[in-house]
Amino acid sequence: MIFSHRQDHNHTTGPCFLRRMVCLLTLVATLSACASSKDEATEKEIEKTPDQVYAEAKEAVAKKEYKKAAERYEQLEQNYPYWENINIALMEKAQVEYDGRNYEEALQTLDRFIELYPADAQIDRAYYLKALCLYEQIVDVGRDQLTTQQADDALKAVYTLFPDSQYARDAKFKRDLTQDHLAGKEMEIGRFYLKQKEYPSAIRRFQTVIKTYDTTSHVPEALYRLVVANLAIGLTEEARRNAAVLATNANNSTWYEKAYDALTQAGALTPNPVSGEKSTVIPPQNPTEEAK
Repeated sequence: MIFSHRQDHNHTTGPCFLRRMVCLLTLVATLSACASSKDEATEKEIEKTPDQVYAEAKEAVAKKEYKKAAERYEQLEQNYPYWENINIALMEKAQVEYDGRNYEEALQTLDRFIELYPADAQIDRAYYLKALCLYEQIVDVGRDQLTTQQADDALKAVYTLFPDSQYARDAKFKRDLTQDHLAGKEMEIGRFYLKQKEYPSAIRRFQTVIKTYDTTSHVPEALYRLVVANLAIGLTEEARRNAAVLATNANNSTWYEKAYDALTQAGALTPNPVSGEKSTVIPPQNPTEEAK
């Protein structure tokens, strides 16, 4: 029992115990110093005026330090939501996020701006920048086109809501490209169905191109593919009608030459035009457009 008591006593008062205590006290002191330094740094940040934080953000933008700039704008938004220029800072935050290719963050910032400041002088720019964030994320036609559709809708909103905006013209131009992209996707799917001899499904895709994307470069091919699909399921009159529309709008294209050949091989050409507007099927003239 005496031996046991002596061991306990040595355990709490011996050199090993003292070394542990010194290490522990040193650790506590270090952690306290770190916490104190962190608190001091936080206090210094809080002591800054919104104008000072904004100046730091602008300086970071000038140096193209977009991450740092976004952090400063975030600090403004969080700590000074009622600052007189917070709307300007929020718009600039979205811009640096866009410039830094952080499109999702920029979209979130722009959505807040649009919700909070619907009558702001820069509201048209907010809609335009939102459209650009989506436009920059468009992928090739072989992949899902959800983002392309969102970009298409956003671009349309710019010139529909703000027809006199300085951004309206570019939004229209870019929407021509998104429309062509979406039409290209429909054509890709339609060709696949046509190759698989799933003619009704193919016809629906090609009709979508003609009706929804009628200003795109894909329309002549869509009309030709409709002629082929119609002939395949015995809709000869419908095939001739689509060929007649193609003859009226693209008589010198290779697509019309191919459509005319398809009708000829099927014995679908007759002296009299079929009923309906633009139904005359005439021989093609000087084909110039490359068909694939």
